[in-house]
Amino acid sequence: MLRQSSLWTAVTISVLLVVGVLVSAGQSAAADGEDLNNAQEATLFAPRTQPLTMAVLSFQCRDEQIAGTIADVVMMALSGDPAIDLVEREQLDKVLQEYQIGLSGLVSASQAQRIGFLVGAKALVMGRVFLVDQQILITGKVVGVETGRVYVEQVRGEQTGQLLSLAETLGSEIATTVKLNRAKLCAPDIAKEKEQRMAELAERLEGKQLPRVSISIPERHYGQPVIDPAVETELMYWFNKCGFTVIDPGDVKSGLADWAYRYYHPQDNGSQTQPLGQLVGADVDVVIVGEAFSEFATRIGPLTSCKVRAEVRALERGTGRVLAVCRRSQTAVDISERIAGKTGLQQAGVNIAYELIQQLVPVATSTE
Repeated sequence: MLRQSSLWTAVTISVLLVVGVLVSAGQSAAADGEDLNNAQEATLFAPRTQPLTMAVLSFQCRDEQIAGTIADVVMMALSGDPAIDLVEREQLDKVLQEYQIGLSGLVSASQAQRIGFLVGAKALVMGRVFLVDQQILITGKVVGVETGRVYVEQVRGEQTGQLLSLAETLGSEIATTVKLNRAKLCAPDIAKEKEQRMAELAERLEGKQLPRVSISIPERHYGQPVIDPAVETELMYWFNKCGFTVIDPGDVKSGLADWAYRYYHPQDNGSQTQPLGQLVGADVDVVIVGEAFSEFATRIGPLTSCKVRAEVRALERGTGRVLAVCRRSQTAVDISERIAGKTGLQQAGVNIAYELIQQLVPVATSTE
């Protein structure tokens, strides 16, 4: 009897051990699955970058109260996301009033880009609300300030009892869209990894026949000429490091700058009076001309924001044929206004140089 009891005890203990192992394995698998999902979500929705700065404009609707409510709820939904940094409405209103820009959802994509540059936002949200009978349709539009890319999200439902939930859903969908398409909404910032990108590009260009270039890109800040143009200097540095022969315009530098101004502003100075091939010597194959400017955007406490824009074209010396075109607009922040403008132009020059070189001499780019 004692032996039989001991047998049953042994069996019971064995069964409990097996069950414990199975439960433990199940919990471990569940934990692994949970960790994997969290890791995937982190990879997808929380890239290793700073939060994306966004601004939300008012939504257009015949009922201003509904429009304001929807914009506020969308802002609340976006503000709770750690991957998004919203421009404060007070700051946005101040800039819009100063530059006499309407806060309506009717603003065009180009106006939206200008607003974004002024407030330092990388993306802008605006939208429209349609009220038909007891139905409501809300359309939210996300505009990339640097790239001009536009993404649209829509929600619809009953006006009564569903307005807040619809606005919350729209805000959530906009947040997901922004995070999934961040790379398309924002232009790549080569300046953050300048030396590495430059070395890789120089290596890929090694052994290729490269044109001899001459570069002239005058700059202005507040309408005043800048003595040491940052974009021109940055392009010269990149082209030289990547193996190009960079020829100083020398005595014709001022003439080339005037030629470039007439090229970009024919309405102010009429047609060109001198062919490019006669202005620049035959030792140059490609002439790179452009214009760049920086100007005050806004001031937040001790910091000053400047917006900058640079446009560059590579022209064949003999014929004037356009070989490549690059442009860049962005903002920069510093305590000093001039330094902020200069920093922004230098960063724009880095990005333009990287793109322009690859347009002039196509090279195999890394897919990593």
